[in-house]
Amino acid sequence: PICLFKEAEADGKLAEVSSLDETMRGMGIVYNKHTNLSVRTLTARLAAYKAFVKHTLEDLEQSVVLKEKAAENRKVAAKQQELEDMKIEFAKRAAVFSVHLQNDNEVISEPIAVNSVEAAQEMQAAYDECLAEFPAHEGLKNDLVSYNEELVAAGITENPISEMTAEEASSSWDALQAAAAERKEALAAELARQEANEALRKEFATTATAASQEVDTKLGQVQSTDGDVADQLAALSGLQLDASSLEKAGDLAQQLQAAGVRDNKHTNLTYGDLEAKATSLKKDRKSVV
Repeated sequence: PICLFKEAEADGKLAEVSSLDETMRGMGIVYNKHTNLSVRTLTARLAAYKAFVKHTLEDLEQSVVLKEKAAENRKVAAKQQELEDMKIEFAKRAAVFSVHLQNDNEVISEPIAVNSVEAAQEMQAAYDECLAEFPAHEGLKNDLVSYNEELVAAGITENPISEMTAEEASSSWDALQAAAAERKEALAAELARQEANEALRKEFATTATAASQEVDTKLGQVQSTDGDVADQLAALSGLQLDASSLEKAGDLAQQLQAAGVRDNKHTNLTYGDLEAKATSLKKDRKSVV
């Protein structure tokens, strides 16, 4: 740095002037028409200038200290803002992951309450669609865990603005995967149950239709019987109802009831309808006899 004031040099020059002044006074010279300055004046001016320089240097030093302090404060503030921004970024990522996690859990935990193959297939389709998003959602979880390592490295161990921690995100994801595996088995079992129920419905419909048609045919024959009593008895003796289809329909009806099946889109007939028809047939036969 350039030194604008050399105190030792100034003191030396003042000493020279003082020496000359003493020499002049020794020679009896007390007045100098060439200058109005005196040693006293120069000494006072130099002292004043020294004080000015001292205060100026102190002010400059204080200014440097203040600037350095301000720079340090700005650096600390910038670091704090950086840490705060990292917390906010983590909270944003956690919120996005949390939404997907909640949506996945809703699909995975939805109660399986269906009564048809189609409904079971719809639930399976929803599960498959949800499962297809798992890789992307797991990627969000992994990114969150990885970003948390950056926070820890930066000295951040707590983040009150985030709705979950990296550990909670990992444990929640593991729980979701376990639930998804259980859901897969439950849906497969439910689909198999509904397919078995549907097969029972179809078999009952086929059996009930055949039994109903047989009863209707017999009823028609009974009602069309004519001639003398001997002829009618001869005709009725050959009108024996094959009870096998009716019994099979009854057995199927019991299986459907045990399976909790209360509807059958394949037929409007019930086992009660078949029994009523069979009873009607017996009554008609007796009335003819």
